[in-house]
Amino acid sequence: MTITMSAFRIQAIDDKQGTRSPFQSVLNTNYVPSEEACRNIEGYLETLRIGLSRPEDQARIVREATEEDIGPNLELEELKLFIAAHSALLSPARRLPDDLLREIFLNCLPPNHNATFSPADSPVLLTHVSRRWRAVAFSTPRLWSTLHIPLLSRLLDYSSNANRMSTIKEWMARSGSVPLSLSFGTLPVAFLPTIPDIDLLLSVLSPALTRLENMSITLSGRRYPIAELLQSLEKKGRNPFRRVRKLDLYIDLTAMPNGRLYTHLECDDILAALHLEDNMHLKELTLFTSFSLTTLPDTMKGPHPWSNLESLRIQPHCRDHNENCLVSFIICDVLLDVLALCPNLKLLEARCYQFQELPSPRREAVILPKLKHVSLSLADLKNLHVVDFLAKCDWPVLSSLHLSVEEIEGPVNVLSALTDRYGPRLTTLQFTFPNMPKGYLGKLLFELPNLLQLHLHHEASAEHEIHLSDEEDGGSDSGGFEGHFGDGILSAFSSFEPVLDDELLEVLTPKGAKQAQSYACPLLQYLRLEGGTSFSTGGILGLLRMRSTSPSGPFKQLYIPCRKGMARDRLRRECADLVEAGLDLQLVNPEREVAGGLGYSLCKANLPLDDNPFALGWKPSAEKMLMIGRQTGSEVEIVVLSTLKPVFSVSSVSLS
Repeated sequence: MTITMSAFRIQAIDDKQGTRSPFQSVLNTNYVPSEEACRNIEGYLETLRIGLSRPEDQARIVREATEEDIGPNLELEELKLFIAAHSALLSPARRLPDDLLREIFLNCLPPNHNATFSPADSPVLLTHVSRRWRAVAFSTPRLWSTLHIPLLSRLLDYSSNANRMSTIKEWMARSGSVPLSLSFGTLPVAFLPTIPDIDLLLSVLSPALTRLENMSITLSGRRYPIAELLQSLEKKGRNPFRRVRKLDLYIDLTAMPNGRLYTHLECDDILAALHLEDNMHLKELTLFTSFSLTTLPDTMKGPHPWSNLESLRIQPHCRDHNENCLVSFIICDVLLDVLALCPNLKLLEARCYQFQELPSPRREAVILPKLKHVSLSLADLKNLHVVDFLAKCDWPVLSSLHLSVEEIEGPVNVLSALTDRYGPRLTTLQFTFPNMPKGYLGKLLFELPNLLQLHLHHEASAEHEIHLSDEEDGGSDSGGFEGHFGDGILSAFSSFEPVLDDELLEVLTPKGAKQAQSYACPLLQYLRLEGGTSFSTGGILGLLRMRSTSPSGPFKQLYIPCRKGMARDRLRRECADLVEAGLDLQLVNPEREVAGGLGYSLCKANLPLDDNPFALGWKPSAEKMLMIGRQTGSEVEIVVLSTLKPVFSVSSVSLS
């Protein structure tokens, strides 16, 4: 309940207490009392609380003050609200020093993406709480050092663009002289080039580009407009690609009017125009092009920008900004040349193919002594040329592997080569696949004795998605569970065999103390299984129960997509004790995992999110960790949405 008493009632209650409240003029304001004033308020509150403790006085005070009988419950509420209005004056947050308030504000910024124009998120939200908060926020440059800028097309009216440009200029002015992190969205309408709007934005941002450290940008359109933009930035001395420390760059060349695709020489010209070879500061690079990288321009064959890189994502498989609808990749021998120039690399992600024998089969292996995470997207697992490529790679400290495969037909040579070489070292494995020989995954898991986190995603086609089976020990559960695990309905194609089923769970389930070595991945603590699945509730419960008593300890998280139904309710009910003991049971409804998640708006369109491949565990996409402010009754709380746990609260802060 909010503190909303009429001035008449407050004054009348004061008069019946024997004196008018000396704090009448500052109630429900942002007044910051002195130490002496705090003592006076506390003394006055003590008098009010004494009245609250005597029920016979409560009714008399309020009834006589209002000259009406409003009932005992409302009388009590009126007096409580009157006391709360005075208690709010003593909130510690009112007396926080500006420096401490600034640190709190900085910790309210989104942790995994740039700030946005959205009034529901920090830092804009913080300016809508009070005059003091607004003043402190505006005088904190680091609060305005990141920004995601949505793109507009010429189809929208001029006023929208004018307002956006004015806001950007104000935002940059508030950021002072601190380093900047900027990300640019993509247009909401497919096949529209981004170059016209990007050109306009970079012109407005021109004075601030020398402060740019992190940038995420998509250059889509014809070759000549992209080349002209890059040449213009170079001539003006504002080329941000020369100086940024982190760059996410997506180049999407649309086809020529006659349908002709660009040659690799024409594509190389675009890469050369970036002048990345002059960047001595680049630490993290994401490079996606709509054309495949079968060669590198001569300007990018030197030590820069590669020598200082710690993170390289080249042709990452998660991108879909390809208007030509072509699969783009990097040839394995070109990737090997790049890796030879990256001695400090810690993270690698690439979609790579190899159609012929490596041109230099006798070349020495490329050793990357710091590489801990590798994410590879491959066409299939039988390509022996890819096996040859992997044989030329030496990753002595690799502990995290993500493997995504588009097709599995025939032998799984690549997967076998990886597990034979790196299996005992892996602590994290994510494997995305369209199909798999029955029983192979179970054998694979026995090769991973030190695995802590496992994510298996069976990308079954729509006709092969599997209905939840609730059969246990050959019989059907009498409950008739109607929940669904996986993403679809029972397949009409009987030839399809699910590989994420109870048989796989059995491989991971301990059999008892005397058979401690009879199950795979004994150290496993985080498990995520999704896609084409066919589990029984009994299989899941058996896995969790047996793991809870295993020598290595219980699971910390189990993440399984499931739809509403009795099966979901049963799992939650029967795992209640495990959840209370610390299990994070994520039974996620796929229908609610919508793009954009909680608080999605046009301000966040195509907002790039930072991911940490070394993090353990997962959160539903609709519950991304976002720090925001919300008004709850008589107080404004800064909360973490994923847990709704208050960080601190400010009582009775009025919006001004």
